[in-house]
This record gives sequence, C-alpha cells and structure tokens, in this order.
Amino acid sequence: METFDHEIRGLNRRRELGCPVQEIEQVLHDLYILDGSDWLGRGAVGDLQMAATLAAYESFLAAWHSEKSTTRS
Repeated sequence: METFDHEIRGLNRRRELGCPVQEIEQVLHDLYILDGSDWLGRGAVGDLQMAATLAAYESFLAAWHSEKSTTRS
C-alpha cells in the first residue's frame, strides 16, 4: 500500500504541474515493458512493488480519463 500511495501522490503532483496525460501513459507503457523484462528476477518484494506501481498508474489514468469524459459531456 505504501508504494501505491507514494506513486499516486507523485502522479497527482505531476498533473498539478501540467504534465500531459500522454506522458503518464508513456511511462505506464515503459513500466509494462520493464515488468516483462525481469530476466534477473526482482524477487517477491520487487514483484509486489512493481504490481503496486502498475496498479497506481492504471488507477490514476482511469480516473483522469473518466474525469475528462465527464467534463466533455
């Protein structure tokens, strides 16, 4: 939960500073690649941290897109 919360706080700060949604989407894309490139093995803790990071980005982007779609209606 700590990793998830930390990532969400950072993503909120980036958005407040004007970071475009496309940049966050690109980071998520890169994280998916990094997650699949675990040839050295992160171990159980590293896998949990990666899962929490991915979940934070996915959740953040889903909320942002949902917000954008409701403001357009």
